[in-house]
Amino acid sequence: MILKKFSYALKGLKECLKQSTFLFMVVIAISVIFLGIQFNISYIEWAIITLCIIACLGSEAINTSIEKACDIFSSGWILSEIGIIKDIAAGAVFIFSIGSAIIGLLIFIPKF
Repeated sequence: MILKKFSYALKGLKECLKQSTFLFMVVIAISVIFLGIQFNISYIEWAIITLCIIACLGSEAINTSIEKACDIFSSGWILSEIGIIKDIAAGAVFIFSIGSAIIGLLIFIPKF
């Protein structure tokens, strides 16, 4: 039962990896991890960076699922309302991304 649920989660992650925005975020996350290794950041800085990566990738996965669900219902007169829903979900990802970028700058700029 538990393994079946994990298989569904992995299937969802595979679907996310097909999305260019999610892939871009993965590339950024890997780059930040390499920077963290290069600059030997502290455990607390690692914890903060890890939370930022999780927040960005998680919010993008949720955004992707919202977009997929909305696409099912995006016919006819409700199209403009569906667009607003998708824009709000994308806005949430933007908030997490900008916040994470600011945190990254606060951690890494002093190391240069």
